[in-house]
Formats: sequence, C-alpha cells, structure tokens
Amino acid sequence: MPLAPTGYDRTGSRMLDQDAAREFERLRAHLGFASEPERLRIDGRYRIERALGRGAMGVVHLAHDERLDRKVALKLVRTRAHVDHERLQLRLEREARALARVEHPNIVAVYDVGSHEDQPYLTMQYVPGLTLREWQAEREPSPAQIVDAYLQAARGLAAAHAGRVIHRDFKPDNALVSEQGLVQVADFGIAAALQLDGDPTGARASLGDDPGDEIETQPESGSRLTQTGSFVGTLAYAAPEQLRGEPADARSDQFSLCVALWEALCGKRPFEGRTRQQLEDATHAPPRHGEALPAWLHPILRRGLAREPAQRFESMDALVRAIEHGRSRRRRRAIEVVSGLGLTIAALAGWGLSTAAQRAAQPGCDEFVAEVDEVWSAARREALLTGAAPGASEAAEYAASTLDELTRDWGTSAAALCHDGLAPAPELDERRCHEAWLEGLERNVDLLVEHGDSRTLERAPDLLDRLVAPQGDYCALRPSPVVDPEVWSLAESAREAAIVGDPQRAQQQAQAALARAAALGDGELSPHLAEAQAARAEVLARGGDLPGALALFPVAERQAIGTTYQLRLWWLRVLWAKVLALSEAPDAGERALEQLQRAEPLAHALGQDDSLLLRAELAEARGMVERARGDQHEAIAQHQLARESFAALGRPLQRARALLGIGTSHQLLGELEAARVAYQRAEAIYAEAGVPPSYRNLLQTRINLGMLAAVELRADGLPPLEQVVRHGSPEERLVALTISVMIAEATQPPERVVALAERALEELAAQPDASPKLAHDIELGAGRALASLGDPRGEPLMHAAELRAELLPDDVWARTQQTWIEWLEIEDRCPEARQRLASLDERMTPELRAERPDWPSWRQRRSDRCASELAPESPVHPANPVPEEDRP
Repeated sequence: MPLAPTGYDRTGSRMLDQDAAREFERLRAHLGFASEPERLRIDGRYRIERALGRGAMGVVHLAHDERLDRKVALKLVRTRAHVDHERLQLRLEREARALARVEHPNIVAVYDVGSHEDQPYLTMQYVPGLTLREWQAEREPSPAQIVDAYLQAARGLAAAHAGRVIHRDFKPDNALVSEQGLVQVADFGIAAALQLDGDPTGARASLGDDPGDEIETQPESGSRLTQTGSFVGTLAYAAPEQLRGEPADARSDQFSLCVALWEALCGKRPFEGRTRQQLEDATHAPPRHGEALPAWLHPILRRGLAREPAQRFESMDALVRAIEHGRSRRRRRAIEVVSGLGLTIAALAGWGLSTAAQRAAQPGCDEFVAEVDEVWSAARREALLTGAAPGASEAAEYAASTLDELTRDWGTSAAALCHDGLAPAPELDERRCHEAWLEGLERNVDLLVEHGDSRTLERAPDLLDRLVAPQGDYCALRPSPVVDPEVWSLAESAREAAIVGDPQRAQQQAQAALARAAALGDGELSPHLAEAQAARAEVLARGGDLPGALALFPVAERQAIGTTYQLRLWWLRVLWAKVLALSEAPDAGERALEQLQRAEPLAHALGQDDSLLLRAELAEARGMVERARGDQHEAIAQHQLARESFAALGRPLQRARALLGIGTSHQLLGELEAARVAYQRAEAIYAEAGVPPSYRNLLQTRINLGMLAAVELRADGLPPLEQVVRHGSPEERLVALTISVMIAEATQPPERVVALAERALEELAAQPDASPKLAHDIELGAGRALASLGDPRGEPLMHAAELRAELLPDDVWARTQQTWIEWLEIEDRCPEARQRLASLDERMTPELRAERPDWPSWRQRRSDRCASELAPESPVHPANPVPEEDRP
C-alpha cells in the first residue's frame, strides 16, 4: 500500500505532525501491528523492503527500484510541521545536481530526489555493510586499520571539495564500510552539501550519541535557500565556526574528520560539551584524551583541530598527504607554536619551514635510529609471542627472532648515515630508503600480531624474507617514486596478505589499491594502475587461481608499457613466466620463455645489468621455465646460478628454494641419489636458518625425501615424514601418512605397518572435508597394506577406494586397477586378476597410454605372473623393451 495521505496515519487517524505519527508507528511496531514494509511504494517506483537505520535526519530503507531493477538506499527526510517543504525540495535537488558531478569510489552516489505526499526523499547507492561507527565497534580494528579507513573517507571528502561540494556533517555514522572494506562517505545531501560559495542552512542538530539529545534551531526569515546564523550538523563533530553559526567550508569537514579519527583511536572526543556554547568554549583549550595517539599522528590531528580555519591544513588533500607522509616515516614530530598567533605547525621537512627551523627540528642520531623501536617495540614483541595460537609458538619465536635480527641490521645501517651526532638530512636518498623500509616493517609486524594464527605464522619466513636488504642495500627495496605512496602501500599489503594465506584480505587490499589508483585521475594509463593491477594478478597467483592471474597479466602489462614503468614491467614478466611454468596452459613452457626473453633487456634499460638480485630472480624463473619445457639439464644449471646468487645476497631461504628446484629436476631425470643430496642440503639450510618445523617449504622438502624413499623402499624416509605428520597442514598430514604406509609395507614389521595404516585411517576420519583424491589414496594404500597381512579390514577398504576412483580422472582409476591386479597376483587369485586386467586393457585409451610411459613394461610383466593364467596384451609394444632389473 502507498504511504498514508498527508495528515493521516495508515489506520485513518488524524496526525498532529510527522513526529507524532512516527511515535505512533513505533508503538504499533512494539505491539506487533507495524505495517509490512514490503507493501509500501514510493512514487509508484520504489518498493520499500526493510528499514536499514534511523537517525536525526531521517529513516533509511532498503528499496527496490522497479524501473531500473536495482537495490537502492532510500532516505525519508525527517521534517516538522513548520518546515517549508517546497524550499527543502529545491535545496535537495540542487545538492543532488552538485553531487552528480562528483564520481569517486569513496563517495556514496546519489541517484534521485523526490517528494511523496509532502515527505521529501532521496535515493542513493546501496552499500551493504556497516557504518564506520559500527565497524569500529564490531570489528575492533587495529590503529593502522582505523587510520586506513579514515584516509579513505578523507579522500572521498577531498573529491567532493574538488567538485565544490562540502559535507558539513561528517561523522562515523555518515560513512559506510562495504563488505570488501571500501569506505564511502554518505549523506552529503541530507547534511546540506553546498556549493562552496553558499551559507549554512537551518536544520536539526544532535550531540551524536543519543537521538534524544537534539536541539532545534530555526532559520531566520528570508527567501534565500541558505541563511547565515543557523546551524546544521552534529554538535559533537561540528567545527567551531559551525557552532558559532558562521559559514562553513571544506576546512570545517577537515575538523569533523579529525574529531572522528581522534575519537576512534582514543575512545573519547578531543572536546567535551553538551551544548553549542560548551563545545565552542572547549575549543579554546588544546584537545584532550590524546594519550593513545601514535606520536607521529598527534601533531597532524592537532593542526586539523585548530580553532580557526586558517590554522588548519589548506585543504583535505593536504591533510591526506600529511597523514600518509607521517605514517610512512613513523617518527616523532616537533611542534612549533608561533607566538602571538597560536598557530600550531607540524615541523615537517619540505613544508615551507625555514632552513633554520629544519635544522632545529632535525633529530639526533640516537633518536633517528630509535625509530625502529617504535615499530618493533618490546610490547609488540610480547604481543606476538603471547598472542600466537596454540601450536604456533615455535613459528612465533622464529618470527620474533628474525624481526630482532632485521631491526638490528637496520639500526646499524641507519647509524652509519648519521654525521656529527645528527640524523641524516630528510632529503638524503638513503634516509628515505631506510624510512620506506620501516613502513614495510610496520605492515609486516601488524599482520603477524593481528593474525597470530598458525597459518599466518608458519608462513612468516616467506613474509619476512622480503625485508632482507640485498647486501645491505635498503634502496633496492624502496617504493617506486613514480607510484602514488598509498597505492604502493595498499599493493604491498595485498601481496603480504597473500603470502601469509589470507586471500580475502589480499583481494580487499588489491581492490582498494585499484580504487585509489583510479581515483587519482591520471588517465587511462598510469603507473598507479600498473602497480594495482600487478598486485591483483599476484594475489590471484598466490591464491592458486593461475588462470585468473594469467588473464590479468596483460592488463597490468599494458599499463606498465603505456607509462614506461619499466621496473614493474620487469617483475611482472618474470612472475608471468613463473605462473605459466606452473600452469597447464597450452604451450605454457614456450610462452613462459618468451616472457623471460622480453624481460631480460629491461634490466639493461633500468641500468641494473649488474644487479645480483635481478640476476638471481631471473635465473630462478628460467629454471622453472626450462623444467616446464622438459629440459631438466638446463633447469638444473639455471637453478644452480640462482642458488649461488642468493647465497651471495645472504638469502638462505631463497638458496634452499633453488636447491628444491635442482632436486626436482634430478628426480624427473631418474637421478634419485642426486635429488636426495639436493633435498638434504635444502633441509640443512632450513635447519641452520632456524625456520619453524611448520614452514611449508621445509615440509615439502621432507615430503620429497619421503617420496624418494618410497620409490627405493628405504626406511630412512619415515623420520622426515613423521615431522610432516606432526607439524603439517591437514592435507600434508594425509600425504605424509600415505607415503609412510607405502614405505612401512616394504620395510617394517607387521605391527608397525598396522599401526601406520590405522593412524592414516584415523586422520582421514578426522578430516571429513578431505579431497576425494586424498581419501582414495589413504583407503587404497592402507587397504592394500592391511589386506597383505590378512587383516579382514583391508579388502573392503580397497573396494571403497575403487568406488571413489570411478568419480576421479581415468588415470586414478587405472592406477587403482593396477594395485588390485598386483595384490591379486601375490594372493594367487589369478582368475580375478585376469578379469581385471581385461577390463583395464579395454579402458586404456591411446591418450591414457601416452600419459603412462611405464604402461608397456608394466603390462608385459603381467605375463610373468600366475604362470600362464594371464595372457600378454596383444600386441605388446616391442619398442619398449623391459630392462632385466624391472623383472621380478
């Protein structure tokens, strides 16, 4: 049903005003008689589905736009009887037109403004998620995450200001956080968003905590749409000039944002009061309750909270730059109070201060070196160790020890930059490199401390290895100067989250980087977009979505080529080649080689022909590519070059990874002893580096050693596999137990075989979501082992595995039948073996035979079993003679 006619509620009773009707509706809802929202329609177009929220300015509903078939947020504007509805309608329409000129990812779009039966409304983009205030309360974000969220809001406000639109009522309730973590500022229209040459508009105001704490301020008479002397906004977040009834501008939004950020970080607002006069008086004194603020942020927010607009930052963009700049440097800033003006200035190099002032603000060497202690402090170390999940204590200890070593190295290098007891000049390139490294350190520490789970901590070695400065050169790790610092930071955050196995956070950060890059408005091609798209591709690749990554690489490449961002182009092509080498794409090996050949000249163009780091990365990628192409000898040579280069760079984990590549290629060549030596050397390097036993590359090394032992029936493969069972992931435990049962069946006494088979089955039972292939392998391996010992549980398990194999690829089914036939032969059940062999012969298609190079020799050996019971396949391929040693 439509909304009630003017002056009547939905039951036909006469209304005194809309507030009375609203209270009546609340009572009806309390008694269970509320009207069904699904039945309400606005202007015959918007079907109201449910209420989303209620505030001093109105009620927001989720509605369906039946004309355009989309969800919208529809706000019914709260008014009183004395309000001039026609005038309000004109103002809202004007504000909507102004906002329509502003498109930005951090602004909620306004679609339509209208009036239904004298009740103004507007429709906006629907953003599923939480308000910024709800997000802070429910998600309990870290200080770094809070700063990131408010930076997004500030960018939205800055974009609105660039379009000559101001908000005038920014607060945490007027910003929304989407499910993907994107922050969008809303309610410009309701907050009387004006052209910058306008004046305040009379409206309703509240303290911001309790809808009942509202004050009504009526505009003076007059025909203008806007009038000086009135107040619009929320008292607790309003700038002093708004409280005084003076015109507001973009710097008023700056003040409101700083109040909200201060409150989010400290738990209390910087100025207290319950009336306009109390709050305005409070701004004469410095802001309070700032003890919890990071030292670098305190002076920035104090400037944004200056009583007079002229004392604040000149624009919202300037505030954003100051926060980004201060966050990256992480050092305490001196505050200079200009006598007579009360002007508070953040003593930042390059902000127009005199040379003498810069020298006075330049910290001593000890203070500069101590910056690292703000990031990796004793409290943060304790938080990492005590917050680690059960079972992750060894991984946490490794991370803490590695961070101790990394920060000591940084301190030594930073001290070497000092001169005459003073820190290096801010403009010195090496200093900037060291400070950029601190920003990366902070992101990594935050990630490890905030997560603290086993999955994150067991991957800490890979995460922290990226902080190792090659040969002490911190400038080799610095952000590219052509990329926006915020885009770079978000892209790096995405990569770091992907490394520790948090795909959701990784995708959110990569998407935020892309949104930030697009918002910069540098055109269709930009280095910012190249960086963001490259991060998106890497996130997908690390998450296992190789096809998705391969689809994004050309997009990022186009951006990098179009902007001559050659360093990103080099890394992009190397990663592209690695992903192709790991994929099953057609001609993947040749396509990967082409990418490397296109990357090689870029090192010369970058003037980095002698870069040991680039040479090492290129050799590692070349080894992977040659292995994919089938040239194992060249793969071994390339991995050996990578190993030597990484050793010279002091990168033990990379050196061990090169040895894994060497071992894999030896194994593919059938050179098992050489493969074993390479794997054992890698295991020794990991032990020397002190990585936790749950480190995934160490676990893979031990699985490889176990596989070699299974092929050669060597009992020395059981100890490394036992370490995998103790410290591996659920999937890795099942793999290790499958191989262990195979080894035990050939090398261990019956009781040991039974114990391992039962342990494997227990582990499988504890993992109901295990992959069908792993479940099949456990059932088949344990079943065969038990059946060979005459255990009645064995043969049913083999039948169960056979049933699973019917739903798996043909190759798995064929191997299952081979296992059955071999076991039946041993048991002298030759008629059954013959029947299964005939069935296998029928289903061995040419394609399946091509995938099984061992098939001819295995099939020929069947004629030697069960005397003449099993006839040889006709014809047996003479081109594949069976070596004498393969015969039983």
